[in-house]
Amino acid sequence: MECSICMLDYHDVDRIPKVLPKCGHTFCVDCIQALVKDGKIQCVECRLIQKCSKIASLPTNFAIFELTHIIRKLKKENETLKNSGAGMDLSHILDEPLRDEVKEPEKPINKKENCRITFADLFQQSVSMKKERPKTARVKAPTINYDHLMGKWNCPQCTYENSYDDYQCQICGYCEVQDAQKN
Repeated sequence: MECSICMLDYHDVDRIPKVLPKCGHTFCVDCIQALVKDGKIQCVECRLIQKCSKIASLPTNFAIFELTHIIRKLKKENETLKNSGAGMDLSHILDEPLRDEVKEPEKPINKKENCRITFADLFQQSVSMKKERPKTARVKAPTINYDHLMGKWNCPQCTYENSYDDYQCQICGYCEVQDAQKN
């Protein structure tokens, strides 16, 4: 685990990870000292300006301490096993930066729309687990359209105009969901 400013590993002696209280971002003590101006610090991640009278009073990120100790221990064990010929080489996993695993969304999330899509996707997944679909069929996630509640609706996948009494296409996941809701 490393400081995102200086890119040096955190250490419990000279590279202590400290948390900026208002935003929660973590940097090493040395980098925070370099950022302090007139008793204030601007976070390099989110640009939030906050008061910082004493760097020593900032909370230490003990979770990062624990992770760095675990990673160091795993690296030592991996090196020992690799040298003895009894283990696998895990260095490619242990050396990857963990921060690459967590990505920020590229665009703002519309919560209302996101919840509906998520529910529809989950419902479609549960229906598709119950029914067997041909392996060659590729089904796009349907756009949510509530017009079908009024009686007739057009399937976005197969463009067949449907009603609850009509025949429904065999491959379309949207029609499959509608069939499951009908039963």
